[in-house]
Parts: sequence; structure tokens; C-alpha cells
Amino acid sequence: MRKLRLGFLLTMLFIGVQSAPALACSCAADSGVESARNKADIVFAGTVEDVTAVDTGFLGNPRILVRFKVARVWKGDVTESFTMHSSIGSGACSGFWREMADQGEVLLVYGNGLPAKDWKQVEGPALRQDLVDAVPDDVTVYTTSLCTRTRLVLHADEDFRLLGAARELGPLGAHPDPAMNGRFPPKINGLPQRCGKYTNGHNWKAMASPPANASELLQRFATWPDYANAQKPHAAQYTDYWVRAPWTQIVGLCRLAEDPRLRCGEARVSFHNHDEIARLRIHGDVETVCNPVKKQR
Repeated sequence: MRKLRLGFLLTMLFIGVQSAPALACSCAADSGVESARNKADIVFAGTVEDVTAVDTGFLGNPRILVRFKVARVWKGDVTESFTMHSSIGSGACSGFWREMADQGEVLLVYGNGLPAKDWKQVEGPALRQDLVDAVPDDVTVYTTSLCTRTRLVLHADEDFRLLGAARELGPLGAHPDPAMNGRFPPKINGLPQRCGKYTNGHNWKAMASPPANASELLQRFATWPDYANAQKPHAAQYTDYWVRAPWTQIVGLCRLAEDPRLRCGEARVSFHNHDEIARLRIHGDVETVCNPVKKQR
């Protein structure tokens, strides 16, 4: 058996909820529920109904609009349908964890207001400039931070116990589970486990069909040195699974050998600027484990 790992893993897209030390963002020690409530302008629980990308995924903290169906309100003038003008947190602390700002997730949110003009001031063109222009400079918008206690309701047992009575606006789509505190299990999206990072539906969405320019991407991929130089038997057959990273223009490809004993040429890669072939960047890993297939006697 021979095994060779080529390329490098793309890590920027699947940072977990407990991986803050890997980020430039540095948060003070958690001072508890009461302090978090006092510091917040709004505290509510609800279901994410929609996430709209305002910027491309190539910015450090791409802006997003997150629309909630709110069920419980502990603090602030929060309505049943409530939209936050926020971002995806990464190098800076501001914004939501990428895994949480996802349609269908039920969150407990600690948020703060800021002048809309501050949220609107981002260098470079926006993906949806119309959404930016639609917000008057002098209004207050709301965001959250990686350093707050914003979390899945499933993980918010202590918060629900200590926050006390809430203003109820409707049914809550999930309930705290003491056994889930400190855990953030992967979300299934139906891909084979061998696809690795792409099987976590918090970070990647399986595509029902390949991207429109799939043939161009595959042609470029075939000449990518890490893949072109990998050991691949001529007779191997592969199945391609395409995924998309939410809120970004990044797509991924999981290529698996149909015979699980023969993994030569398997790949898990992502395509940046995939809609601009001339600027295409490819990141990922190639698996060249070659187990000899025994002949049938």
C-alpha cells in the first residue's frame, strides 16, 4: 500500500464553534448569563428563516442579513419577524459563527445595536449593493459577536434557566438539552462519509446538480498539479459530489472512487472565484491510497 497526501487543507470554511483560539478574534472570559444580558441591547430566541449574503465570501467578515421568526424575547424591542444586519465572524469578533447563521437553526441571540452607517462602511463593492443602499445611515441595526453567548437553543440550558420569564411571540422550534452543552454535532447533508469536511451541512450544502460551469472547472482541475501528478489507475471509475459553501461564491468537489478499496485519485477540493475561470484558485487534498484489487479466482 502506498499513501501520499498532496496539497493543503482549506480551513477557513469549517472553523468549529469551539475553535476561537485559531482566529485573530480574542474574547475575554465568559462572565455568565447575567453579565451577557446586561451588556446586550436585545436578547431573543427564534428560528433563522433566511440568510442573505451582502458581500462575497472572500472578505474577512462578509456581511449578511439574518431574518428570524422570533419566539421568545427577554430584552429589547424585537418583533416576531426580525432582521439582523450582521456578518460572518472570522478574523474579527463581530458577527455570527458561520455554523449558526443557517436557515432552520434555532438560536438564542445576544445582540447589540450600531449605527447603520457603520455596518454599511466596507471597502470594496458589495455583492448586493441594493441591500446596503436600502438601509438609511441614521437608523440603528443589530448584530452579534463571537464573544457573546449567542448559541444554539439546544445548547442554552443554563441561559434559559437564568434569563427568567420571556415575552412569548410564538412556538419555539427547539428546546435546551442539558446533555448537549458544549457540543456542536455535525449536520447531515447526505454525502458519503468519505467526503470528510463536506459532509457537515453546517458548512457545506450538497448541490442537486453540478454548477453551470462544471465542465470548465473539471478541465482546470484535471491540470491542477496536485491532482495531475497524483497516482490514478486508468481503469478507476469515480463519482463526483458537488457542494456549495453558504453565503459565498465557493463550491467544492468530492470525488470518490466507486470501488472503496481503490482510492487512487480521490479528491476533496474547493474552487474559489469559480465563476471567473481566469482567476480560479483551487484548494484541497488528494488521496492516493492504492490497494491492489485481488483477482477473482
